[in-house]
Amino acid sequence: MTITPTQFRDAFCRVASTRKKDLVRYWKGNNTFYSKTIFAMLPEIATELTLSVYPRDYYTLDAVFYLQKDTEHFPESMTYVKKIEVAFEHENQLAGSEAEMNKLQLFSAPLKVLVTYATDKYRQQYLERYTKIIRCADAFSDIGTLRRQLVIFGELVSDQPRWYSYQYEQEGFVEI
Repeated sequence: MTITPTQFRDAFCRVASTRKKDLVRYWKGNNTFYSKTIFAMLPEIATELTLSVYPRDYYTLDAVFYLQKDTEHFPESMTYVKKIEVAFEHENQLAGSEAEMNKLQLFSAPLKVLVTYATDKYRQQYLERYTKIIRCADAFSDIGTLRRQLVIFGELVSDQPRWYSYQYEQEGFVEI
């Protein structure tokens, strides 16, 4: 099962709309509570995508979405996934999000997602940074086709969360 950037974006936005009150409450205040709100959304996103999620540190990733655990080699009580379907990173601070994009490149997954926050003034600048990171890591020239990348930027406008999504193509990021 391959989740497209558009499918993930749509599920993320639907679930975020149900958590709007908490997102707005913590957006400019407590990063810890805000992050907890984002991570509390992940099981609902997984359900919408008919996947499972491990919503905490998994080999340094913030979360992974998967279809099956490897129970042949590991006990059922442990989460060792057969394949990461979606590698997920969340970064409250735009400065430093490059490290999260770099980390995503270390994992082989059909979709890698970074959620961070930027006004229109900075989005293009950071997309260009992410593009350079991805191009340097694209050893098999398949990131634009087989190992998709999605960036979701959040911005709070008049106490309304707005989400801007970009998928990576060979020529760079394009808005979806």
